[in-house]
Parts: sequence; structure tokens; C-alpha cells
Amino acid sequence: MSFKKLRKVRAHEDVIEPSDHNDLVDNLKIATSILQDKLPKIDPTIVDKVNDLKNFVSKIRYVQYGDYVFADDHNMLVDAFNKVADICETLKKLAFVPRESYSIVARAKARVLAWGVEKLPYKESYSVTTSPSAIRSGIDPYDPAWCPPEGWSEIIAFDKGIETLKTDMNYTIENNLFKGLICPADTPYLYRDGIQAKRVAVCFRFTHEAGEGNGGFDLDYMIAHADRKYWRYGINVYSSSFSILYGAYPNEHYVLSGVTDTGWMVWVLDYEQEHFWWYDENKNIVDEHSTSYESSTGWTNRAGFQSPFSSYSIPMTAKLWMIVDWFAVLW
Repeated sequence: MSFKKLRKVRAHEDVIEPSDHNDLVDNLKIATSILQDKLPKIDPTIVDKVNDLKNFVSKIRYVQYGDYVFADDHNMLVDAFNKVADICETLKKLAFVPRESYSIVARAKARVLAWGVEKLPYKESYSVTTSPSAIRSGIDPYDPAWCPPEGWSEIIAFDKGIETLKTDMNYTIENNLFKGLICPADTPYLYRDGIQAKRVAVCFRFTHEAGEGNGGFDLDYMIAHADRKYWRYGINVYSSSFSILYGAYPNEHYVLSGVTDTGWMVWVLDYEQEHFWWYDENKNIVDEHSTSYESSTGWTNRAGFQSPFSSYSIPMTAKLWMIVDWFAVLW
């Protein structure tokens, strides 16, 4: 059992290969195995620490081409390195540790810690691991324009399906993107359930597929707590384009009109500030307002999209697709 040689890379400067991350994970697992096999009964404190290390390392994911390494991925490695270092320091204080066993652990520490171990702030992202990136939009969920100072509790990309999200849309996963048919549909939804969110951000775009018929629907973007604050846009779908408007007659205004593709957007809703922001792919604010609506539908503990109303001509062959790159939640 030998440790893998690690190449030197610079965060935010070099193109990171999957092996740069995965070899670190493998080396941690090798170090954990050495500790378990060679030092099983030295001291109960060591046994507990090694078991904790094993459990922690098992949660560190491997990456592949197309993935993105976030700050929390890197920081989990740093935490694991520090656990190994702590075990080594504990062993050093135990005079009865066999010299051979300590030597093995010392070498494990040296090899595992050969790569840099400085933590990254959670509001920053780490380097794109590969080309192409799993974050297909190129828009960073950890950008401080929309990421809270404490970071996200969860980021959902779609390299493994929709994971913890719920939807009733007809959808496919194409190139790590969620592509859901939002019109014509009855009441399409896509949300994270079972949480009391403080903030939610979604990077997505609408694209139009020409056809016959006209349709329209209301789209709620909500953080559902006891008072269920949310905002609502109306979206009109025509045979060759669509429009997005905000507000109620006679005071509504069009945010976009007669378009076929919105381009990448980040929609952010903050529960504590009761405020919504719509950013374009260049981080310009397209629209913002307070979340003054309150739901009467009984939604609780949800964060995401839901359409309570839709109508369209029959048959309607024009389509509007929702393409989602990532979904981030703080709770």
C-alpha cells in the first residue's frame, strides 16, 4: 500500500485534473487504513479519533471530468488532513507507541500533507476541475453577489440527477443540466422540500421552441415558512416567442418581451431580508423587489419554483423549457 505522488497545482490559476483531487482522497484513505491496521489497540482515544477520521473521509466525494470542485470540497480535505495531523501528535505523546508503527504514521502524515492545506472561505469557489465544467453556465454559485457570507448549506448540480429536488415536469438531464418542460404543463414545480430556508438561488434559463398555440402561467418562486413569502411572475408563451411580466393589472410591467431565450440568470430570494433579485449572466440586476406576497396554498418548508396557475390553447405545440444549472439553498 503506497501513497500516490501529488503534483503541485495552484488554486484559481492551474487547470485542475480529477486526479489532483482524487489522489488526495485516496491518500487519506490509505493513511486511515494504516492507522486502523497498525494501531488498533494503543489507546481508546486513538481508536475513537481513527474511527472519526474514517467516517469523515468516507463522506469526501471523488470527481470526474465535467465536475466542479467547490470550496467545501477542498475544505473537507483540509479538515481530514488536520485530523491525521492531530492523530500523529497524539501518538507522539504516547511513549509506548512502537517505533515502527509511529514511523508508518509519520510517513503517512508527510505524504498526505504534501499538498497545500489552507482553507478557502466558503463564499469563494475553488478552481474548475476540468473542461468542460459541470457548472455549464460558467456562473459560480459562490460568487459574493448572491452567496451569503456563511456559504450555502447545499448546492445541487445535476450530474447525478435531481437529487433532493422534487418535480412533476417532463424532464431530461442533458450535459449535467436539468431540462424541464414548463409550458404547456398543468402546474409545474421544482423545489427543495422539508427545509426552512433562509435564502435560495437558482441559475437557469428559459428557452422557447416554436410551435402553434398561445399559453400563459404564473410562476411562484418561494421560500415557504409560516408566513410563506414569495414573489410571482407572469409568463406569456406565444407561437414564436415569450414574455415575462411582473405585477398585477393595470400596474404590471414587462421585464422581457418577445424573446426566445433569456440567457443564463440567477434568481435569488432572501427570506430574512424579504427581497428578490434577478441577475443576468454578467451579474447585472435585471429586476428586484420585496417579497410582499403571502401564499394561501398551504405550502410549508419548501424552496423553489411552483406554478399555481396555467392556461393554454389546445392543441399547443409551442414549448417553453426551463434549463437549470445549479440550485443553492441556505437554511
